[in-house]
Amino acid sequence: MLLENKVAVVYGAGGKVGSAVARTFAAEGARLFLAGRRRASVQATADRIVAAGGRAEVAELDALDAAAVEGHLSELINTAGRVDISFNAISFRGDLQGTPLLEMVAGDFVLPVTIAMNSHFLTVQAAGRRMAQAGSGAIVTLSASATALSARDRKWHKTGGFGVACAAIEELSRSFAGE
Repeated sequence: MLLENKVAVVYGAGGKVGSAVARTFAAEGARLFLAGRRRASVQATADRIVAAGGRAEVAELDALDAAAVEGHLSELINTAGRVDISFNAISFRGDLQGTPLLEMVAGDFVLPVTIAMNSHFLTVQAAGRRMAQAGSGAIVTLSASATALSARDRKWHKTGGFGVACAAIEELSRSFAGE
């Protein structure tokens, strides 16, 4: 198993992507710490993992709350001794997509960027500090191909702030990796 004896935290574990990643990590042997804003959906993911023979603990957590992210990771380290993998799959308002930019309200354009940057900055920074101190670890961030396509090549228009948020996540990832 690829992740045997690894400790992973998955933010947004109650959503479709976070749940799928958590189940895959568990199938590969990772001990999981699952976090999300709605405990019930995160618990449902944990229940599926445990039923399949995996290990998962659940926390209700707002990844936009710096103190909550730091506190959760401190508790995780106290419990498991380390964090090997950090994965952020929180939603950053895909429901705002579909409106042409020429018609979009500025707040709706900026909101996904703000959510993505704040949550990724906080989760990457918290894990990165601990991983740097330990001398190892992997931080996984998600983006979409929409960030690299020119307007004439895009199959999907009307992404609002989603494409910009994904581009920002990519740059944030490069900046943290460089440090």
